[in-house]
Amino acid sequence: SKGRARKRDGGAKYFILVDEADSGKCSEDLRDFVQIEKMLLRRCRNVHNPGIESENELRFSENVDTLVPPYVVPSTGAQVSLSSAIALVNRYCAKLPSDIFTRLVPQNRLIAVNSHGKT
Repeated sequence: SKGRARKRDGGAKYFILVDEADSGKCSEDLRDFVQIEKMLLRRCRNVHNPGIESENELRFSENVDTLVPPYVVPSTGAQVSLSSAIALVNRYCAKLPSDIFTRLVPQNRLIAVNSHGKT
């Protein structure tokens, strides 16, 4: 695969075997994919890497689940906590059928709630 080829050696090469009749279409597709890859890399360059968390973020994510008990589905025992809820909703939305005219993304808003004199 392309990923493994890059991982082993920065100058690694790989081959794609196609029928001669399909070589023009394949070359065109590869050019398109290279352009898409460049565009995605430019757009994602400044996006936070979820694998690398600061110490404060890590501490917050550990403590946030103590604020509200997780929702548990009684029949299966499945749980959703505050820290896993957004990922679950995003995963659900990604599985919904859509087309190029439909943008299925969750919308949310934070509302401060006063409870026992605390916000």
